[in-house]
Amino acid sequence: IRDIGVTGVQTCALPIYSRRVSHTRKVPIRLGKKTSRGGSSADNSAIRTVEKQLENEKATTLYASGFTLGVMGARALATALKNKKFMTELNISDNKLTSDQYQDIDMSGVIAISEAIPTLEALVKFDISNNKLFAAGGKAIAEALAGNQVLAELNISDNKLTSDQDQDIDMSGVIAISEAIPTLEALEKLLMGDNEL
Repeated sequence: IRDIGVTGVQTCALPIYSRRVSHTRKVPIRLGKKTSRGGSSADNSAIRTVEKQLENEKATTLYASGFTLGVMGARALATALKNKKFMTELNISDNKLTSDQYQDIDMSGVIAISEAIPTLEALVKFDISNNKLFAAGGKAIAEALAGNQVLAELNISDNKLTSDQDQDIDMSGVIAISEAIPTLEALEKLLMGDNEL
């Protein structure tokens, strides 16, 4: 069982039950459902639930790892994340953020998330590993993080950062990340393994 949590005043969590923990309310949600083609797509009702939970301006942590959000979920999540000034930890690993419902490559979800990142002014830990970002996604994330003064931990491992969407060699994402690293003054931990560097 995996948890998705928005800590602060309200929290989202799996499995399917509700419980009270001090002042924190847990709300059941399911973020992924199988499609007929064997892939997965984000559950619209689950995305709406996450968006509603993220309306809480004081939400500090979001764990949404392994739910196969796909492109649609990534775009919805990006919209919900914008201007969350208290968000300190964001884990959206293992979500196929560049795969649409037909398993085709679509970078619009990653681009939307990269546009939301600069608005997360307190973000200290960011995990976007295992999402097949490819070079274009790596470049977008690097541009979004450049000059960040608070991020301490970044995990962008297992993202095919040295390939374009056609599996041809493309080093532009890795180059962009290498140029952004010196500008991340608070960075203490960087995970970039399994990217065929």
